[in-house]
Amino acid sequence: MVTALFAVDDIDVAEAFYERLLGREPDVRMGEDFIEWEVVPGLEAQAAVRVDATLSTCDFNDPFGNPLGFLQVHET
Repeated sequence: MVTALFAVDDIDVAEAFYERLLGREPDVRMGEDFIEWEVVPGLEAQAAVRVDATLSTCDFNDPFGNPLGFLQVHET
């Protein structure tokens, strides 16, 4: 399991952003300051760039300036 934590100024704005990005509500919301999504293999970013026949990648920043990226390895 890999966990990434991001500090944000407004958790409600962050929740809305990641709901749109991941296409669903969080898996866990504890208290007023912790939200968690379980990201599973198969996530396809709409803005992905296909590097070659085996790899797609997408790099971007969330609204809080945190650098994010998705990497998808394609079956050959």
